[in-house]
Amino acid sequence: MARKKSFNKDDVLERAMNLFWKQGFHATSMQDIVQNVGLSRSSLYESFGSKQGLFDQALGNYCRTNREGVKALLSNEKSVKTGIRNLLESSIHCTISDADKKGCFVVNSTTELVPGDDEMLKALSKNRASFEKVFFEFLQKGQATGEIPPNKDIKTLSGLIYTVFSGLNVIAKLEKSPKKLMAQIDQIVGLLD
Repeated sequence: MARKKSFNKDDVLERAMNLFWKQGFHATSMQDIVQNVGLSRSSLYESFGSKQGLFDQALGNYCRTNREGVKALLSNEKSVKTGIRNLLESSIHCTISDADKKGCFVVNSTTELVPGDDEMLKALSKNRASFEKVFFEFLQKGQATGEIPPNKDIKTLSGLIYTVFSGLNVIAKLEKSPKKLMAQIDQIVGLLD
């Protein structure tokens, strides 16, 4: 009689995500994964197919969770400019307060695996497009309320906000004080006037 799987898949993906996030895909061995997620090698292969399959699911969960978190944060904001400011400041604080200074798992994966991995390029491009759509819809609300002038190219601004959102996670890994980064956020929010 076959044994029933007795582990929490979300917990395994969370542990794997944190390991890949900290070490990167290539520097993480299957032995590292076995030691950190609490499953045998055979259970990992049976459940996720391969190291790549585990990584893909962990990154997919990160992207989805991060996007949902951003949408939730923005949906609670009455002011579009304040919402963008709070989002970017929150991103900086998360990176600065992280003892491991991991930055963003998506950014780290992009710099490690693209170019060279066409499937990863597709997944990361889809993630970027999803985020830009979230930002575009949020900026549309600002135009509808008159907070953002109607002549602003919010499609381009959505891409710029994504670029800054991602880039801040890289620079915040290097910056000891957020003061300089906060001044840059002021400039970005000023573009919405």
